[in-house]
Formats: sequence, C-alpha cells, structure tokens
Amino acid sequence: MGNRRRQLPVLLLVALLAAGACSKPTGDSHIVSAWSARSEGGVYRFDATFDDSTASYALDLAARLVASQFPDGTLELDIRTVAPDGTSTIERLSLPLEGPDVRTVLGSGSVADCSWRWRDFSPGGGSWSFLIQPADPALAKAIYGLGFSYSLNEETRNDGKR
Repeated sequence: MGNRRRQLPVLLLVALLAAGACSKPTGDSHIVSAWSARSEGGVYRFDATFDDSTASYALDLAARLVASQFPDGTLELDIRTVAPDGTSTIERLSLPLEGPDVRTVLGSGSVADCSWRWRDFSPGGGSWSFLIQPADPALAKAIYGLGFSYSLNEETRNDGKR
C-alpha cells in the first residue's frame, strides 16, 4: 500500500499532463497548471498566484519525453522566474531521468513520464511566471509536454488551518 500511495501524486500529475488541462487551485489543491502550450522556441509558460504572502511552497516539475533522446540520462532545463514586479532570474536545472528522488512511469517504447521536486519557494505573494525550456533547443521535439505544480508547505500555512 505504501508504494501505491507514492505513485498517486505522479499518476495524478501525469494524468493532468496528458489531458492538457489548465486550472486554478480549488480547495486545498495546489496544482496550478499541469500543461502549458509550447511556443515555437520550445518555451512552456506557467503562471501562478500565491495568495499567502508569508508561506513557503514546494514546486514540482513533470515531463513526458522520449528518454532515448537523452543518452546521458539527464534533462537540462532553463527556467526564467518572473516576479510580480517584473524582475527575473534564470536557473539551469539538470534533472536525472532515473534515481531514488525521481518518480518515473515508463510508457510505450522509449516515452517516459518523470516528475521531480524542484525546490521550496517563498514568493512573498503575488502573481509569478515560470518560463521553462530545454537548455539544448535541439531537444525540444523530444519533450512532449512539461508540467508544473505547487503545494503549500503546511508548516508555513497562514490561514488558521493545520
């Protein structure tokens, strides 16, 4: 049963990624967008509004990709984070396609669905944008979709609920 509980979050995110759904959080759900349309240059855009200015959030990423196109076993992404005031930072991530901290579901052939915990994030509230693209533009076609979600770190929750 423990293994089944660990698979549930990745299966939920993969299902939303596959469906191409975009939605705002409802209730205690904090999936901002599980799919974003890719632009001509392979850029995925995710917009999120963080209501609790004192809270910290866990940010997660997911990808459906052709694993055989990544022979070194890593997916490198460039992420531009744009704050409500328009300032931005750029970060390069090297995400392993296998390992103890990677949730992977192998599909047919060499297609894989992977998800990772990106990082904890204390935004101070407001609307933020995350523009994500492969570090190597030649690999854009090997990525079928990217997903982004966040969840409130319960210990920082400031709405009176625990």
